Amino acid sequence: MSKNETTDGLKIKKVMRSLESIDDIVVRSGKNHDFVVVRKGYARSCPINAGSTNAKTMVVNWVKEVTDYNSNSRQIYNALRSGRAIAYA
Repeated sequence: MSKNETTDGLKIKKVMRSLESIDDIVVRSGKNHDFVVVRKGYARSCPINAGSTNAKTMVVNWVKEVTDYNSNSRQIYNALRSGRAIAYA
């Protein structure tokens, strides 16, 4: 695992590209984390740190919560892995 990957092997750059495809997403540098992702109107943030963030358990669940995405987690995870836009609604 390199310093630019999540613990499950996803490249941080691709994960961030996918997350930025969601409307009203704000990405900022964190104090204790590489990135902190928030969606306007939602109190819960998603801290992302290379080496300690597991995209499958942390990021996918956050995306489902803030987008009300009702499909399966595998589609979100595959989008994060490939850097594609996350289709939701």
